[in-house]
Amino acid sequence: MNILNAQQQFKNNGLISFENLFTEEELKNLASDFSGIKQENFSVRWGDKSFEPLKEKLLNYLKKKNIYNLFEEYFGKDFVCYVAQYTQIKFENNSISDEELVNKGAETAFHHDNIGNRLKFNILLTDINEDANGLDYALNSQYPSKLDKTLVKILNFFGLFKNYEKDLLRNLKRKYIDRKKNNFCEENKILKKYKVIKMYGKRGFSYIFDTNGFHRRAIPKKNLEGERKLLTYYFLSKKKFDFFIKEAYLKRLGKSDNVQKKN
Repeated sequence: MNILNAQQQFKNNGLISFENLFTEEELKNLASDFSGIKQENFSVRWGDKSFEPLKEKLLNYLKKKNIYNLFEEYFGKDFVCYVAQYTQIKFENNSISDEELVNKGAETAFHHDNIGNRLKFNILLTDINEDANGLDYALNSQYPSKLDKTLVKILNFFGLFKNYEKDLLRNLKRKYIDRKKNNFCEENKILKKYKVIKMYGKRGFSYIFDTNGFHRRAIPKKNLEGERKLLTYYFLSKKKFDFFIKEAYLKRLGKSDNVQKKN
């Protein structure tokens, strides 16, 4: 892989995929941390005792395979891997309209994750074909417009919208004028504005995507048997992790910075 070309592709599109990044032995090693799990979604998070060795295992693989540089280029040197998630969900077929999916905030409607530029790294543990629950991603939808960026900079002078990386005008219109979920968007508007590609492949297929871009869990074209199993790792810049996430995680562990300062 030409790392410079990969970095540019990733920066432009908000997504990059890999056919055979891990060997079968490496896949089994990564998945072994979640053996015996019965829940549909199971997460290990920053601060949990078992998280650190699990995270280091992945990062060592990424360094070995020259993928770590992609995260450094995207976030800068300081970034945090803070969640490792195991998912096993049976394939679903939706019979309701896109409008209903948007209104209820379903994962099968186009949306962004409402936290700005965050990366998720997905590794498939089962085969997923084009007709199953893969990922639909709107390329180059991960950055706000120049006008949005300028407005946010102005508002920052007044202490407003700090670390805000979303499409400001659209979000405000959706929330206060349209009275709709501000981080969701109708399918016809996405298809009109962006090129949408599907992420699917054989066991071991992996991809990184920016959750600030519009995406959805793909809707199967027909009822299918089987399930989607995958590993997902969450990444943020350290600055944003400290601003948005760290305090909540410390509180969950009973180690809040604010509590410690009061004591």
